Order: sequence, then C-alpha cells, then structure tokens
Amino acid sequence: MILMKENLRLMPQQFNNYPPIFFMRGHKDVKAIKTTESQHCIFYVHIPFCLQKCTYCVLSSLIKNPKAFENTLGYVEKEIGIIVSQFGRRKIAAAMYGGGTPSNLSSKQIAGLYGKIYKSLNFETGAEITAEIRPATFDLDKLKAFIDCGVNRLSFGVQTLNPTELQYCGRQNTYDVVASSMELAYRAGFNNINFDIIYGLPKQTPASFQETCKQIFAKLKPQHVCLYLLIVHPGAAIANLKKIKPEIFPSERDKQQMFDIFIEIARQHEYINTSVENVAQSNNLFSRYQRLNWQGLERIGVGPEAIGFVNQCQYVNFSYGQKYRQAVGQNRLPIDFSYKLNSEEMLIRKIILGLHNLKIKIDDFEREFSINIEKKFSKQWEYLKKNNFIVKNGKEITLSDKGMKFFFFVQSQFFSDEIREKEIKKVLEKTMSNLSIIGYPPTPLPT
Repeated sequence: MILMKENLRLMPQQFNNYPPIFFMRGHKDVKAIKTTESQHCIFYVHIPFCLQKCTYCVLSSLIKNPKAFENTLGYVEKEIGIIVSQFGRRKIAAAMYGGGTPSNLSSKQIAGLYGKIYKSLNFETGAEITAEIRPATFDLDKLKAFIDCGVNRLSFGVQTLNPTELQYCGRQNTYDVVASSMELAYRAGFNNINFDIIYGLPKQTPASFQETCKQIFAKLKPQHVCLYLLIVHPGAAIANLKKIKPEIFPSERDKQQMFDIFIEIARQHEYINTSVENVAQSNNLFSRYQRLNWQGLERIGVGPEAIGFVNQCQYVNFSYGQKYRQAVGQNRLPIDFSYKLNSEEMLIRKIILGLHNLKIKIDDFEREFSINIEKKFSKQWEYLKKNNFIVKNGKEITLSDKGMKFFFFVQSQFFSDEIREKEIKKVLEKTMSNLSIIGYPPTPLPT
C-alpha cells in the first residue's frame, strides 16, 4: 500500500463511508444484498420533503407539494413491506428518520408512515429512535404523534444561529426560534435533543462561529451536538455562489480554527467527545445510532437516496423518480448502485469506522479477521503515533485531538491504492494549496 504525502485538511463528509460512495458508482451487486445471520441492525428512513431547498443540498427534494408527499409516502411504505419480506423481523437497536424534514409531514402522515414502521419492524426494548426536525415546523400534536410512533430523540437542523449565515443557507431558524422549539419539545416529553451545526459557511468567521457555539453550549444546552464541515457540491446553489464570490467563504485556516473553537467551548461546558465530530453532555447521551454505525453494525436504508450496508454490501437507493417508483411497484429493492466488499476492504472499513468512534482494540481484529493489524499496518501506526495523530496504550489505539481534527488524513492512510490514486488525489490537489501558512506538513511519510 502506497502511503500518501502528508497534506492535512478537515474532514469531508463524503468520505464517511468505506469505500466512499463515489467509488461505488457503476457497481451493482444486488444479489449480495440478502438477509444474514446477523440479528441486530440499525435502520434509516429517508423522505425528500422540504419547505425549501437548502443552498448546500444536492439531494432530490419535493418542495411544498402535498400531492407528491402523499404519493411518495405510499411508495416508501411499500418499500418497507419489501424490506420486511426480504430481511425478516430483525432486531433494530436504533433508527434514524431523516430527509428532507420529517416534521414537514402532518400529524396524520407521521402516524401513518412511522406508525407502520414501528408496528412492522422488531425494535429492541429501549431502542433509540431519532427524528430529524426543523425548528418552527412542528407543534405539540406532531411531537405527540412522533412519541406515539416510538420516537424518543430529536435532531434539530440548526446549522448556525447567525442571521447573515442563515440567509446564505436558505434558512430562518434564529436563536429565538430554536429556543422556543426546544421548549416545546421538552413540554411534549422529549429529554434528548441533538443539534446539527455547520462550519465553513459563507460570511462565517471564527468570531461569528464562536458566538454561535457560546449560544448553543452556554444557553440552549442540547444534550448532543454534531458538527459538519460545509461541502460545496457541484450542482448545489451554493456552488454557484462560490464561483462568483469565493472571497466570502472562510479560508482553510479559519475553518481549522472553527473546529478548535467548537471543541474548546464544548469542553468548557463539560461536553465530552463521543466521536470525531460529535459531543454530548455525558456518555449516556451519545447518539446510539451513530455509535453503532461506526461500530460497523448492518444498516438497512429505506427511501429515495437512502444508504444501507447489509451482508458486506453497501448500497444506495435511486433518487425519487421513475426508477425508484418502478422498482418499488415491481416489489424490487430500489437500488441504484451497490458494492460487495472483499475481506481486505472489510478490514479497512472496520479500522476506519472504529477510529471514527475514537478508539479501537487491536485484539478485536485478531478475533474477527485472524490478522494482527499492528504488524500489517506497522508503517501507518508508527507514522501516526510519531506525529501525534494517535495515542497507543497497550492493545488500544486512540485518536488524539489532532487526529480528530485531521481525521480525513488519518483514515486515508488505510485507503486502498485504487481509491487513493483515482479519487482522493483530486480532492487533495484541489484543496491543499494553502496549508503551509499554519506550519504543515511536518515530517514526510515513510515510503
């Protein structure tokens, strides 16, 4: 395996799967997606319903179209039936209802879709069930409908609390809107709320991001916060803005400072790191769905553009359109592309996902793969330890703060040559040019 020259950058979310989603395109191993002996899994449902499209989003969306909403719900419910017939009633440890915005549904629609899921599937006792919601798009009736469907955790799409930055996102959730939405959620009976926030937005500065973090951690105090780096995807509205006004986007140096600000303020208010980009008030309030995902548990994905991982096969559904509707109408899984991982890729996947959870135990790999990963990847571990990306303590390897910040670089050391040479190089060449201003790279990698 060829080791990369060190170029440090922040974590792009398109590399949160292994192999990365873009690498899978053109592959289709549908026959590999079948039930397995593994009983426990996590469950994801995607619905493409939005009030308006966020400027950074490239997923297919249905905007304020009640007829289309009803039509889509019918197909998603039918797909759930296909899943049950194909995978059986496997035990579900955690579920995520995302989108889109599930809170855009009416109380009746919430009860119809998520009620069917709750009754049709085999949820473990105490399973964590999270619904993504957008502040100011719900009332008590909707929240109670979610509770009746087993939902016990909410994820607020906050993104930022700065009015100017919100305008560039295409959103309106100011501090007061978020605060009143939290109060309503608590009144309904929820006591576990996550915030998603974004850094790297147009007009965002370290100072403005610091103010958002202070408002979140010192005043609003959600139980869990997930930080995302803005990725400017071709085709998103914000990509056109970056072409016209690149100067209004924060520099790589500013974004790295924002990451440091997030970690510092979170720790000042006694939040703990639960994964690379997640913090929680305590270890009891981590996102079970995310933790189990990083542990490599099988994930059943339902709905347009949902991503799943079953029987060593990663798959992505069609976006909502004729191909999705036709497949579901014919009682077929609506899979656009899929990729069956070999044993080497499964090993690398487990290392990467485990490190994303901050710590791996070497003996776990020997038991599962009959491979000593210390020896197999000795150059990688030696280099990462020497340059303070990891800490090794006996048979445990833990990410350092530097390793969390530059996790993309850490995980890329284990990517296959094919992925690195064909795809990663393009990303690095496009984004690495200004890193020298902060003193990187350090010691070059061994060859």
